[in-house]
Amino acid sequence: MRYFDYSMLDTLAAVGAERSFEGAAQALGVTQSAVSQKIKLLETRLGAILVIRGRPCKLTPLGTRLCNHLKQVDILEFDLKEALSLGERDDANGHSRRFRVAINHDSLISWFPEVISRASKELDIRFEIIPNDQDHTANHLKNGEAIAAVSSESRVMHGFRRMALGNLSYTAVASSEFLETWLSSDCTVKKLSRAPCLVYNQMDMRLRHWCLEAFGDQPVLDAHAIPSFPCYRRACLDGVGWGLFPRTAILDELGAGQLAEIRPGVESKTKIYWHCSYMESETLAVLSKPSGARGRPTASDRKVDAGFRKIRCENKSLQYDARFRNRVSCCNTNGFRSRPVFIGISPRGV
Repeated sequence: MRYFDYSMLDTLAAVGAERSFEGAAQALGVTQSAVSQKIKLLETRLGAILVIRGRPCKLTPLGTRLCNHLKQVDILEFDLKEALSLGERDDANGHSRRFRVAINHDSLISWFPEVISRASKELDIRFEIIPNDQDHTANHLKNGEAIAAVSSESRVMHGFRRMALGNLSYTAVASSEFLETWLSSDCTVKKLSRAPCLVYNQMDMRLRHWCLEAFGDQPVLDAHAIPSFPCYRRACLDGVGWGLFPRTAILDELGAGQLAEIRPGVESKTKIYWHCSYMESETLAVLSKPSGARGRPTASDRKVDAGFRKIRCENKSLQYDARFRNRVSCCNTNGFRSRPVFIGISPRGV
């Protein structure tokens, strides 16, 4: 006999998604009273509060963990239906499988959008992205909010497999107006500590890491906290402060002279890793399979890899995707040979 009534978990997930009992009732096509009764019955059965009532409603950590369990069950059910040829990937409500993943901000503005595009087209996945700093995305795995994450956490966490992706390389830049005003003659630690800078939030330690790489010191910085990349970029272009960007995210601005490197040639690098659940899901396995893995390809492998033939460039170190014409991997540097199929990050840095 099953311990959980999955119709109750569906109701709990709807409350979490809609953030209200009324919204959940509309999404499920039932009355608000029915939603309230199911949530109350589930809480009584478990002896714990699952929803913090309010405007909006919020799931407790246990409620979040139950919803994550439901998502894993949904993924396994989709895989089983496909393996048994029981129909299309879409469920009875016309919904595709959903993956909730925690991704660091800089991956979201550089290489991860390609992951979303390709995985959506080839595996019919719908992503729910939880953005956070790379030093904190792993927390969403530990508390059950996400099934996978891109993180700077190097340790293998219990219940998850880990794969090294490579380095994110950061360049410190500012507008020409800002450089003339604050760093006219030379860039020093003392000048940088006085000059305004830009961070995503108070947890953002990237600028201090860059200063350590550039000067061997980590000064106290005078920062604007701007948790939006478009606003962060705009502020840097307008001379509000100096900031740190993945180099590939600002190639156009550097080429046009809108931004200039504070210390040319100095970059800080952060190793990042792909952590994903050990659950026996074929879709998750395909998404996270190392591209250099050996063995006979499965039907899923052939379907995923179709159309993504790679060609080498002249220096034999980079590979280019023949369909999308963008750099997806480096094979002859730093010893990194494994990467998830859709994780298009270069081990040399993006």
